[in-house]
Formats: sequence, C-alpha cells, structure tokens
Amino acid sequence: MLLLSGGISFFAVWICYCSLRALPVALPVWIFFFLCFYREAVNRHRQEMRGHFREYLTAVHMAVRSGYSLENAVRSGYRDTVLRYGRQDILCRELEQLLRQLEYRIPVEQLFRNLGRNTEIREIQSFAELISITKRTGGSLGKVLGDTWHIMTRRMDTQQEIETLLSARAYEQSVMSLMPAGMILYLRFAFPGFVEQLYGNGTGAVIMTCALLLYLGAFALGRWMVQVRV
Repeated sequence: MLLLSGGISFFAVWICYCSLRALPVALPVWIFFFLCFYREAVNRHRQEMRGHFREYLTAVHMAVRSGYSLENAVRSGYRDTVLRYGRQDILCRELEQLLRQLEYRIPVEQLFRNLGRNTEIREIQSFAELISITKRTGGSLGKVLGDTWHIMTRRMDTQQEIETLLSARAYEQSVMSLMPAGMILYLRFAFPGFVEQLYGNGTGAVIMTCALLLYLGAFALGRWMVQVRV
C-alpha cells in the first residue's frame, strides 16, 4: 500500500510538472492516495469480519439451542470458527482476546460491546445490546440469537446484491481514473509542442496544480460513490 501510493503520487507529479523541483508536491498526493487505499482496506477487513461473525453467531446459536450456557456457547462458537477460518483469522484473534477476558468474570455483553466498539461493526454492537436486554427482561436467548442471525443475513444478502450491481460501475470508475493521465501522456508524446507551454513556468504550474486538485477531488468522489452502505 505504501509503495503503491508512493508510485502513483510520483507518477502524478511527473505527469503534471515534469520537474524534480515539484517532488515536495508528491508528499500530500501520497498521503491522499494512502488514506484512500487504507480506508478501502479497512472496509474490506470489516466486511470480512462481519461475514465471519455471522458464521460465528450461527455456531453460538446452535450451541445455545443444544443446552449450553451463553458463556460456554461463546467458547464453543470460537472453536468452530477456528476450525473454519484458522486461528490467524481477524475475527478469531479478536475472539481469543475476548475469551481471555471472559475468564475474569467480565459480563459477556460488556465484552461484545467493547468488541463492537473497537471494530466499529454495528452488528456486534447490536448483539451485545440484545444480550443485555435479554438478561434484564428474562427473554429467550435462543430466539434473540436466531432473530439477530436472520437480520444480519438479510442485510448482508442485500449488501451483496448492491455490490453486484455496482461492480460494473466500480470498474468504470477505475478505468476513468486512468483517462486523464493517459490523455496527458498521449499529448506529450504525440504533440509535444501542444503542451510544452504548461511546463517550466509559473502559469503552467498553477494550471496543472488546479487540474491535479480537480482530479484528486473527482477520484475521491468516485470512490465514495461506488462504496456500499447498508
């Protein structure tokens, strides 16, 4: 991610200014692209954890229906999740820490509330609140777990459908992001006299800086528009 962002920022500065004196401009451009790619990576990891948590919740639900207490069902669900995804899975690592804290008699709902807050996954936060409400009101934990799983499944299925519909738009956005650089390269090599006035002078630097800022804004807007928000 660091190398990719650095390569793109260096290329963008070379395209716009064609001068080593403009290298300091590459730093804010690098920060911009790094933050964009980092945010997308975080969203992908969050989506992955959300899907794995759905499977984990299924295992916990089945354990509760089999007669396990909530604490033992949480442990049993962790073992099933490790068998499915491996101990190094992002959710399994979080659950391992959760189980260590569970040994100190910390309430399960508090542990999941902390996990939901740390991962910023609202399904985990909702799950913690539902456990807390069920304990206070004496409701059926098995029914709560089942309802939570069905709600999460419907939401993730809806999200998957939206991702499928937006996949073509996301590809188009990626292609369109390359078009400005391609056009400038074409003009520089095919018609060098047409664009040479933009390099080596203050007016050209101002014009290319404005163009770069417009491109960065359009790039960020395009990335935001193809994100799935359910």
